Amino acid sequence: MSQTLRMFREWIRDGLRQPGKTQVGLAKALGLDPSAVSRLVRGERELLANEIQKAAGYLGTAPPIVSQRIIEPVQTVPVRYVVARGVWRERDTVPFRSLSNLPVVVDPRWSQIEQWAAQLDTTTSYVICVTYSQARPMPRPDDLVLVERSRGDLIEHALYTVTLNGDGRWVLKAKDAPSVEIPMEDTSIKLLGLCIGRFESFTS
Repeated sequence: MSQTLRMFREWIRDGLRQPGKTQVGLAKALGLDPSAVSRLVRGERELLANEIQKAAGYLGTAPPIVSQRIIEPVQTVPVRYVVARGVWRERDTVPFRSLSNLPVVVDPRWSQIEQWAAQLDTTTSYVICVTYSQARPMPRPDDLVLVERSRGDLIEHALYTVTLNGDGRWVLKAKDAPSVEIPMEDTSIKLLGLCIGRFESFTS
């Protein structure tokens, strides 16, 4: 849980301890279902920007003010792949020169899983990933994934979106080729990473 989320959770909890203040009343003030307020109290949901002043009006207390910028921890991650759909390369080749490591802001949701990066071919953009098998026990619709496809000694690394077909099959689709569907049970593919962010380098 981030420091900001924890701070607002405690503010709401303290406000609701006041006489006459209830989760139901706060839900009405925010225009939310009471279950959403329960999630706020448990720290499972963030207050939206337009909800903060409404909550402050109901609770009668000023919202927390960040007196200094909260800096989330930064770490470096290795660049492991080049993303280039339709480009087939021999295994174990290094087709590019890149920063050996990239600075990224640590996402607390994935803090227990190693993070790494893949470069979008011929650009200075990168996707930040975690190993898919560690992040997802089951596929989820709209996951953006880094996929390795193999043909003999050749491999391709590309980004696809996980989609659940009308017939109940999990398939992979590419934005630039929406008519192409790759069944996830295809033995020529391997789901390497779940994309959780991006990094843009402005240096050559």
